[in-house]
Amino acid sequence: MNKLDLIKVYRAYFTAKAKPELVTIEEAHFIAIKGKGDPSAPAFAHNIEALYSIAYTTEPVTLKQIAAFCEQNKLAKNGLHHEIYLSDFRRTSPEKLKTILREPVK
Repeated sequence: MNKLDLIKVYRAYFTAKAKPELVTIEEAHFIAIKGKGDPSAPAFAHNIEALYSIAYTTEPVTLKQIAAFCEQNKLAKNGLHHEIYLSDFRRTSPEKLKTILREPVK
């Protein structure tokens, strides 16, 4: 059985800059534990993302930067933000943790 490494196949989806930027996510199949709407629908294609790379306590600061980016670019939130954890919190010290925050916008 071949191992599928999504980080290698979809490298662009697992990288982000510290400064918020608008990204387009191609159509894909998703599983959601909670939420509504089809994440593959065009309404979910545009997202703002930003990398934060210190302890999880800095997440609110990054979310404020994303909100400011939305306001500057006349974008509206289109659902709840989601997080892509790039580090394993069990093996990584808090100051080295990296997470991508992705906010759907319209």
